[in-house]
Amino acid sequence: MAMPGQGSATAEALLMAEVGPEAVQVLKPYYSALVGVADLARTTGGQQLRSLLRHLGVLTCKVATLEDGIAQWRAVAEKSQGQLAQASAALAAARQSAEAERSRAAALQAQLLALQQEREASSVVARSNAQWLQVEAQKAHAELQRNRGEVHALNEEIRRLRVELQVTSTKQRQQESQLEAERLRAAGADLSAENAGKAKARLEAALRRVDDDQRESVDSLTTHVQDERRKLERRLEAQHQELIAARKVVADREAVLAEVRCILPSTLHCVDFLRDTDSPALKLARGPVLLSMNTSVRVPVLALRWGPGISLNSTPSWQALRGGLFALLHQLQTGATLPEQVELTVCEANGRWFCCEQSEAPRFAALLLFQALKRDMPVAATCRVGSPHKVMSLQEEMTQHNGLSVLSSGAIWRTPPQDEEDFLRALLVDSPLRDVVNDFLYHQRRSRVEDAFEEELKRDLAGPFSRREREQAVWPSGGGRASEASEVAAVQVPSPDRRMSASTLTSAAQAASAAAAAAAARERAGVERGPPI
Repeated sequence: MAMPGQGSATAEALLMAEVGPEAVQVLKPYYSALVGVADLARTTGGQQLRSLLRHLGVLTCKVATLEDGIAQWRAVAEKSQGQLAQASAALAAARQSAEAERSRAAALQAQLLALQQEREASSVVARSNAQWLQVEAQKAHAELQRNRGEVHALNEEIRRLRVELQVTSTKQRQQESQLEAERLRAAGADLSAENAGKAKARLEAALRRVDDDQRESVDSLTTHVQDERRKLERRLEAQHQELIAARKVVADREAVLAEVRCILPSTLHCVDFLRDTDSPALKLARGPVLLSMNTSVRVPVLALRWGPGISLNSTPSWQALRGGLFALLHQLQTGATLPEQVELTVCEANGRWFCCEQSEAPRFAALLLFQALKRDMPVAATCRVGSPHKVMSLQEEMTQHNGLSVLSSGAIWRTPPQDEEDFLRALLVDSPLRDVVNDFLYHQRRSRVEDAFEEELKRDLAGPFSRREREQAVWPSGGGRASEASEVAAVQVPSPDRRMSASTLTSAAQAASAAAAAAAARERAGVERGPPI
């Protein structure tokens, strides 16, 4: 009974020596079978069974190492999923904030349109008030001239009355002299004193009555003339004050126009164009259809308005810098292109000129920006006047459309991306080099990820050396087999096993690179879609 127990202990020792304690712990469910194989190898002395046990221990150590790596990568994947969930939450919050900003921008746009309409209404009222004041000033001036004529006529009447008074006085003196002569003749003819006195009294009484009547009429006429003069003076003073107020208002308007003329001299050219009823553009727009195809005229850009439904994409993208808004603005500023060389399609409705083609919105915007840079000179573009049928189809819509501002649409971003690679991707959205640059950035990022994984694997593989030292300390009598087992655990195995370990590590690195590439592709797809506008 003692011999079988001693053989079992010897088989277990052989199993521990050939397989290793760590592999025995892993293969504990099959411990009895392994002990049987070890006992068979001991009793028969077969080196093949011992090699099989040794190879089984090596494979078990490798499997344990790979399971540790898988657990580590699983933790990394869970951490990446958590980061992806956080990024998704941040993206949802950013979209909500973008929606809020969009609604706020729409509200501000509506307020701006309301303010512009109020400004136009106030301008119309101001112009009507100025015209009314000018008409009132003309009426006051005409009334003043008429009052002056009436005063002059009254002065002439007073002068005539004075002349009549002098004539009456002269006649009275002549009558007195005649009476005196009659008295002398009566005295010389021996008339009685009583008859002469009565005649003289009658003549004097008649003369006094005539004199009193004339003086009363002159006094009443003088009083009436003075009253009329005072009334006319008061009326003239009131009209003079109104004229001064009207002149003050006109002076204020002229000062405002002078400031506008000083700040933006090109506005006067635009106003002259809009008020000119004999301009070639207006004749071409309202006249009969021409037989020739030459329907191009020069129109100031400040006289043009945005057509209904037109929007503008102001993103500085590759196409905009290559041949769009910003490219044309640069050519105009440097003198490579003249404003006359830029062609637009316009149409007229109720005295307003509209740019009615969506494809020409970048050109019109570039001309407006160039006019803002050149305020001292009018910028006029070569415009093709649309047909009357096109104007008639948009007539009702254009009468209700302001056209002084344009909406934004198709923008890739509102604020520039903070990351340089994201900004480059946003810039190259409509570029033929987009795929090439994205592939280059993808390979750069993939190489960085692979380098980081290789460094991490090197740091992880540096740990088993301490395990080998511990095994040497635990199994000092194991000799070459214990040292060989520790070398296997430390991936220091002969050439076939080393090639197997290298292929396993390469497969793990490729799987990690594929996961990083998928994350980079998802991020790139998110950047290409861009934030909602």
